[in-house]
Formats: sequence, structure tokens, C-alpha cells
Amino acid sequence: MISENPIDKNGPNTDASQESIQQSGSSKPEIASASTTPEVPPTLAEHYQPDRRKDSTPPWKKRSEIAAIMIAFGLLVVNIFALLAAKKAADAAMKSADTTKQQLEMSERPWVTIAINFDESPHSHSPGASLTFNSDGTASLNASVVVKNVGHSIAKFVYIRPQMYPPIFDRILTEPMDKQASWCDKVRIENPIDSQLPSLFPGEEDTENFTFGMSREDIAAAMKSDAFPKIHAIVPVIYGCVNYKSDVSKDVHQTPFLYMLKPVPVVSGTIPASKLEVFKLFKGRGAD
Repeated sequence: MISENPIDKNGPNTDASQESIQQSGSSKPEIASASTTPEVPPTLAEHYQPDRRKDSTPPWKKRSEIAAIMIAFGLLVVNIFALLAAKKAADAAMKSADTTKQQLEMSERPWVTIAINFDESPHSHSPGASLTFNSDGTASLNASVVVKNVGHSIAKFVYIRPQMYPPIFDRILTEPMDKQASWCDKVRIENPIDSQLPSLFPGEEDTENFTFGMSREDIAAAMKSDAFPKIHAIVPVIYGCVNYKSDVSKDVHQTPFLYMLKPVPVVSGTIPASKLEVFKLFKGRGAD
């Protein structure tokens, strides 16, 4: 009689076979269950969700904070207006002080005038007034320059810088003023030796003899006029300025001048002062 094996068919023999299969490496990898859901990180909106917990700040504290902010803002506005008012007052005081200073300078400063004439020179060694046309085409004018201080304080380091040229007839009403302005701008920044310059007390005047020259090129150009082609004459113009300083102000004061001779014929020889006439042009830059 054959006895039945009590061991189940899926017993140890089956387990042994499965173990041998795993050891042989023929088993399939584990597959995640379909019911498993991957973890998703929170979005920025979810991450920065405001705290919706109920504000526990007492109402009286809120009112106190608002009142403190309003008071601080009011004080800031008051301070701004106070600063603006202080600045306005300071500007007004400075402007008033500048005006007072200017008025003092204007009333107490020196004022130097200048004139050109053909009077006899006070210096015996100076040549007499005359206009000479030289044989080489150049010309020279001897004239007296008179400077006078009509102000109320000393005019220091009086520096006279005259020039002369014959303008073309077509430009005689405009060009001399432009030349005067350009020349005086250059003279203002010149640096002469102060110790070699004279000073004038209030009411004092000084007469100096000057020789003004005109080049051959300028004379020839002055006679080439489209409007007056047949005129063999020129109109010499004397322009320039006088610089001076004062103890009242540190500025360099300047008086420009502009004179014109009546037309003279271009003929070799000397024209005496008795046949010359000079008059002041009232146009041009004013004194400062």
C-alpha cells in the first residue's frame, strides 16, 4: 500500500525552484503599483499663501499707530515748509547784501574816461599831432590820449591799449564796433606789470602821446570799395580800451573808446593837425 505524501505540491519543492530562478537572474524587475501617485511640489502661489489667521491686534492700538504715522507726516511737512522759508529768507538776505555791495562799489569806485585829440602834447620830447603817409605805403598818426578819473576813489594801474585801422567804406558802420569788442576782450585778460602803470586820484587826469600805425595792406584794402570805386581816401578809426583797478573791488574795470577821423586823401607826405578832425563814435561797448 502506497502512502500519500502529505507535502503540498506547491511546498518546499516549489519554493526551491523559485529560489533557483531568482539566483539565476531570470526574474523580472519589480513594477510600481498603478495606484501609486508621484509627489508634486507646491506651486509658488501655494507656497506664498498669506497667513489668513485672524488679526488679534486691538483696535485701539491700530488707531494709535495710524495717529502716530499722521503726526510724523505732518511734522515732516512742517519741517519742509520751514526749510523752504529759511532758504527764501537767506536768498533774500544775500541778494540784499549783494545789492548793497554793488551800490557801494558804484558810488565809491573810480571811473576813468578817455579822449583823443590833436592838441599840443604837454611833453616837449613828443612829436606834434599829425598824420603821415610814408613812401612804403604805411601810415602813422601822432595824437594825444587824455585819461581822467571822475570817480570817488583811486584808479590804480591805468593801462591804455589803442589801435587804429582804415575800414572799407562798405563796412564802416559795423566793422569798427566788432573790432573794438574783440580787441577789448583780449586786453581785459592781459597781465601788464602793475608797478610800471600810473594811478589817478579822483579828479586827476593824465595826457599821453601815442603814435598809431596803419599797415600798407590795410590801406590798400580800404580803398577797394565796390560802392566807392573812385575814392582815393580812407577814414582812419581809432579804437581800444583802458583797464584799471580799484581798492573797492577786485574786478578789472574797463572803459572802451571808439573815434573816427574825417576822410583823408592817401597822398605821400604829412598832414598837419590843423587839417585833421577827429570825433567820438557813441556806438560800441560801454564802460564797466
